[in-house]
Amino acid sequence: MEISTADLVICRTDDDLPDSRNNSLVIEREIREFDVKDAKDTHRRLVQLDIDHQYDIPVCEIYGHHIWHDGGSLHEHSPYSMELLVLLYRRIVDEIAEGDRVVAIGVGGRYLDMLYDLAENEGIELTVRDEPKESKSDQSVRRNAFLWVPIVLLDVFCSLFLSVLFRAGTASILVVYPVFRPETFRPLESYFDIEYDGSFYVLTLSYLLNYRSMFADEIPTVPIHCFESGRGFLSQCRFAVKFAQDLYHRKTERKMIDTVENETGIRLNRTVGSLYHRAAAFNFASCLRYETAQRAFSKSDYEALLLPSSDGLNKAIGLAAREVGVEIFLLPHTILHQPVTAEVTYKHTRFVEGSITRVPLQEANNIESAELGLPKHLAIRDRGQMMDPKSETGQILIGTQPYDDGRRQEFISDVLRAGLEATDYDLVIKIHPGEERIFYQSAIADLELTDADRERISITDGGLYQSIVDSDLMVTISSNVGIEAVILGTPTICYNKWSPDIRTPLYATIGTVPYIDNPESLSKTFDQDSFSHLYQSQDGMLYEQFMVRNNSLQTITEKIEDRFRASIQSDDR
Repeated sequence: MEISTADLVICRTDDDLPDSRNNSLVIEREIREFDVKDAKDTHRRLVQLDIDHQYDIPVCEIYGHHIWHDGGSLHEHSPYSMELLVLLYRRIVDEIAEGDRVVAIGVGGRYLDMLYDLAENEGIELTVRDEPKESKSDQSVRRNAFLWVPIVLLDVFCSLFLSVLFRAGTASILVVYPVFRPETFRPLESYFDIEYDGSFYVLTLSYLLNYRSMFADEIPTVPIHCFESGRGFLSQCRFAVKFAQDLYHRKTERKMIDTVENETGIRLNRTVGSLYHRAAAFNFASCLRYETAQRAFSKSDYEALLLPSSDGLNKAIGLAAREVGVEIFLLPHTILHQPVTAEVTYKHTRFVEGSITRVPLQEANNIESAELGLPKHLAIRDRGQMMDPKSETGQILIGTQPYDDGRRQEFISDVLRAGLEATDYDLVIKIHPGEERIFYQSAIADLELTDADRERISITDGGLYQSIVDSDLMVTISSNVGIEAVILGTPTICYNKWSPDIRTPLYATIGTVPYIDNPESLSKTFDQDSFSHLYQSQDGMLYEQFMVRNNSLQTITEKIEDRFRASIQSDDR
């Protein structure tokens, strides 16, 4: 079907836009024009919506973050924020004239769901062309949600055997170990002078034995599932049946759609419905862990709980602890991103990097910040002091992240072109552990480069910290690795032209790391005699805002212990 001049053309990127089109909108371009304050306010109001549901378990609190922020947009692994769909919907409606037909080119995922909702609401014709294969709307979401039910119930049944093998300790503090990020907590273990129990939220015995070896042998290990009981298992079976019936009859889904409409004035049947069921599928296990954790805290003497994150299973455990009056502390792996403050629904104390988080956390009434510095950062600093550069040539390190293919392609192309044209440095692509080398090999092959330029580019999946120490500059989008590079003495640049869809980290919005949002500015930044001038201000930021240089693992541990003791003494009174 030919596109007429009266059609409103909506494309994913500029590359999808037909030639000589005046009546058009480009999603990537529109998102960059959104007022950050409006997006932030809309996100806060959506996260805090009170969804009426039929469960005793706070299901919407447990997986609300998956609906509002982690649903996947142009690709399953893309960043995604519900408020951007709301703002984009309003922008498109303003452009629609009577009799218009909308033609979507290269649009997939939740943005395409939103366009289907818009067409239905506004009574217009929608034509879809060149929908990306990897980002098609998931029509099997509900079926996948049902498949999780028997699998998770089997795991819960197996946890009954853990209740025979393990018993609760006598400590007043429970530490949920960060099993997949041990460096978050492990640096503190040798300094702790307070009794605590360690816990895991993994179920199977093989996982338990495997991850147990990562932490101190002398600490009692109390799997959260060792409090399971036959009666509890039957209770969870009843919940699972009720959950499956709700998925089938779509009662909670419709209530969520209605609530979003009441708040925004927009009916998003397909968009919200699909996201709700995707979130339900991913977080059904977390809902069951809530009941298990609630029994654990009601049957034990724990007065304080230390969590490694605020989403998924950890979020369910925190919500369960809240119900029985256990004081909650959070020692996160990742640096703070501002929207997270609105997504944690229970009162807790968060151990944070330093003063750089003060302003964002002032907006959250339920979070008390403890500006101690993160143990992981200090461990990196101490490790870096024993590392020497091994590279004999100047190099720029490019830290990638597993976003959708289109963004990854754009990011790597922009940075490589700027680096090759403006500098004589070698360019090293450090791929994320969740990525494959072959993607970047293909991306480089697609670029029009001379043989000499290609020789300056390499890809590594080796040791991150050695690669940083070997480099003269780090370029990233929004990763932890940005501040980790500064800690190791390598200046950082944040290149993010996809904001606010991809969140820009505090070290680049409040801190002194340059925040660049277009290729032209990136080339100008690269066109310098050296990058040492960048590090001077970033080193000052490290000292003033991240509390790294004037702190130690021992002092952080002592301050955390003081918080624990104050909590226990308060409960005793």
